[in-house]
Amino acid sequence: MNKMEKAVETVAHKVSALVVAQIDGQRLLLPQREVVSLESVMDIRQEGARFPAAGLIPWAGQEWPVYCLQGDLLAVTLDLPPQRRICVLLHDGYYGLAMVCDQVEMLVRPPRARYPLPPCMAKSDSLIEWLVVHEETVSCVTTAARLVAYCQRAINQEPGNG
Repeated sequence: MNKMEKAVETVAHKVSALVVAQIDGQRLLLPQREVVSLESVMDIRQEGARFPAAGLIPWAGQEWPVYCLQGDLLAVTLDLPPQRRICVLLHDGYYGLAMVCDQVEMLVRPPRARYPLPPCMAKSDSLIEWLVVHEETVSCVTTAARLVAYCQRAINQEPGNG
């Protein structure tokens, strides 16, 4: 075993069940335990939403902020593209939010291990929490907390905020 294999072996962690959210051809993996509901985008209302939320969706007696990511960079946008059909509601016990997706599905075979981000990518407001290898592909995993931090970062990047 070479040094790299040994290093990766020591940082691998067991992975819980994951859900795949498809957005503009990009795949974001989410912990299944954080997914509380799948709702129709038809239930989203845009009145009363505060930037960077694209809208609000009622669920369980509350108004959940709805975020929309778009394009190759998964940039935060206020526009709800017509191909988006599903709104996945996430809650980790502290943060609750909804995200519009093109498609949502369970991973048939969960990855065996997760890996931390390289130090140059590990930032507190990064969208990515950790990496997994699934079907010969490296995939990115995010969480409700990461999505909130990533979307809120858009407030500071709004024109006029330096």
